[in-house]
Order: sequence, then structure tokens, then C-alpha cells
Amino acid sequence: MKYLKLNYKRMLMPTLFLTIIGVLVYVLPIMFARVPNSYSGYQNSNVLSFAIFLVGAAIFIPIYEFSSLKTTKGADLYYSLPLTKRKLHLTIYIKGLIELLVSYTIVFILGFIIVNLKGFNFQHRPYFPLFFIGLIGITSYYTFNTAIFLRSNRLIDGLIFILLYMITPFLVISSMLHIYNASYSIISMFPFNPITESFSLYNRLITKKHVLDESINGMYINILIINLINFGVGFLGLLFTKDIKSEDVYQISNTWIGYKVLIPVLLTSLTVLSNISFTNTYNLYILILFVVIAYVGYVIYQRTFKVKWYYLLTLILAILLGIILNIVFWS
Repeated sequence: MKYLKLNYKRMLMPTLFLTIIGVLVYVLPIMFARVPNSYSGYQNSNVLSFAIFLVGAAIFIPIYEFSSLKTTKGADLYYSLPLTKRKLHLTIYIKGLIELLVSYTIVFILGFIIVNLKGFNFQHRPYFPLFFIGLIGITSYYTFNTAIFLRSNRLIDGLIFILLYMITPFLVISSMLHIYNASYSIISMFPFNPITESFSLYNRLITKKHVLDESINGMYINILIINLINFGVGFLGLLFTKDIKSEDVYQISNTWIGYKVLIPVLLTSLTVLSNISFTNTYNLYILILFVVIAYVGYVIYQRTFKVKWYYLLTLILAILLGIILNIVFWS
């Protein structure tokens, strides 16, 4: 807490920055929007744009706040403080969370005030549960991203990890359901789902669009599950810090939740979803494209074009696994 008291001035600028961006993305479009003359005229609450902003904010803040730990000088300074790594990470995490939630609250309230002043034909009651559901959603996604970013040894690796984890759950689950020819909902498989899905649902309620009760219940379940996963991953990542070492900063990010696993898993999933098999030569160019992308991934991971032979072998095995799964379940 002493760290927060001594650094409250440093919390002002990122909070102000996020608030200004949020106002530009969410509040100003509402302020300058034309209110339809017809009672049934189309009206845009703009909360979906706000949701996209919140996803970006939950990615920006952990990178911004923990970036100092990804430089040699910064790591030596911070890890030399009379704090355990766990307390240090938790303190920086709380600092970023305060910035995020203060900005979120200000922008949300400003938007609600403008909606009332403009006289839009909106339902106002859904704004209240949306505020608290959004509060939990942005906290869970920020917590998830913090744990992922901390496992990288460089800032750029941390950013790539976060971006890859935005799509990895969707691709993995989709490929599994594809194998069994099962139906699935795309929107429910992303870690940022608690933000986007809740704002999408309440946008329909605010603008008086018809929503089935079954649809609402399904969305609530999806939001709850993803929130629990995000918080679980985040808190485990903040609690267990033995794998994070200051001497590893700016070295190759060899963590098992990083490139080591992500590249072959994504490659196998893409091969399955593309229906690539030995019997279909038409998709050969797609396979070549996947190989090139995977190779570039290993180049970024190893920081050299001379990728080690066992990574190239992993690449080939990942593709073969995807092809075999296609042949077994789709031939």
C-alpha cells in the first residue's frame, strides 16, 4: 500500500489517458448523435464500441504497468525492493486495476448522463446491472492478461502471448467440435467474452430489441464460466511466482504457456478446421501458408532464422496430427 501512496501521481496519467479515449469512443458519438423523430426509429446505444474499448484497455494496462519488469534495468530495480515477487506483482496489479476501474466508471457514468440528457428512447434500467457485470468482466480479463504477460521475458513476447490467447480457446474448442461435427457458438469461446457478450446482450435490452429468455440464460452461463476461468488463471499466475526470475528478463521466453505450446496447438487446430488431408491436394497452398506462419512464429520465439531441428519436427508432427484427425473423423 505504501507503493500506491507514493505513486498515486503516476496513476493519474494512464487513468486520464484511458478516460479520454473512452470518451472519444463511447461518449462523444452519443453526444453528437441525432435522436430519431419516430418513436420506433433506430437508435444506437454505442455500448458495443465501449466494450471494444474496454477489451483494448484490459490489454493495455497490464502491458503498461508491468513493462518495467521486462527490461534488465527495471527488473533489477523492482526485484531489489524489500518485497517478495508475489507482493510486488500484486501491488502493481492493484495499481493497474484502480486505473482501469476508475476510468471505466467515469466513462460509463458520463455516457449514461448524456443518454438521459439527449432523450433517447432507451430502457434505462438495464444500465445498472450492466455496470456491475461489466465491472466484473473487465476485472477478470485484466487479471487473466496480467498472469499471461508476467510469464513472458520480453514486452513484445507478452503482447504476442495476450493476442494469441485471444484466439487460442476459440480455435482449439472449435477444432474439437468440428471433429465431432457438433454445433458451437463462436462468441462464447474468447477470454474477453465477459465484456463483449454482456455488452451485446444489454445493448439489445437497452434499445428494446427482443431477446429470448433462453438466450439470456445461456449468455449468463457463458459469462460466468469464462469469468471463473479468467480469475482462476489470473490468481494462480499472481500467487505462484517461482518460475519468474529477474535474470531471465530479455531472454528467450521458454515458458510452457507460451510459444512452446501455442504454436503446435494452433497449427494442429488450423489444420483440422481447414479440412486438410492427404486426399485433398486443393488445400495444399493453405497448408504451405500454415507452415510458413508457424516457421515465422518459431523465428520470433527463438530470435533466429536457424530454428532448432526439434521445433521443425514439432511443426511437422502438429500438421500430421491435424491431417490424421481429419482422415479418421471425416473420411
